[in-house]
Amino acid sequence: MRKGKKIILDTNIWVSYIVGRKLDAIAKLIFDHNLIVFSCTELEEELGDVLARDKFKNLLYSEPGHYLDFVQNLTTSITISGNYQGCPDAKDNFLFDLAIQSQAELVVTGDKLLLDFEVQNIKVISFKDFRELFGD
Repeated sequence: MRKGKKIILDTNIWVSYIVGRKLDAIAKLIFDHNLIVFSCTELEEELGDVLARDKFKNLLYSEPGHYLDFVQNLTTSITISGNYQGCPDAKDNFLFDLAIQSQAELVVTGDKLLLDFEVQNIKVISFKDFRELFGD
C-alpha cells in the first residue's frame, strides 16, 4: 500500500462534496496531499441511503450509484468487524471500527456529537478544520 496520511471521511463529508458539485476538488485534495481515504461497506451503504433520500434528488446530476462508484474509486475499502461500542452516536460505531482497523489518523465529520471525540489517538476533526489543514 502507498504511504500517506490515513483518514476517514464521514458520510456527511462525502455528501457535502457531492451536493456541492466539488468532486473534482476532493479528488485533487486526496491526490495532492497523498491522503489514503478508507471506506467500508457500512459507510458506502449509508452514503447510498442518504443520496437516495427525496431531499437530495433535485440536487444530484446523476444516480446515487454513480457517486458511490466515484467514492469507491477514491478510497481503499476494507472489511471491518463490528467491535467498537463507545461512540457518542451509536449508529456511527462503524466509523471508529473503520478508523481503528485501518489505523487512520483522522476522522473528518460534520457530526457535532463526534467532534472532539478521540479513540486510540485517532483525532476527530470538523469539515472546516479539514479544509484548513488541506485546503480545497
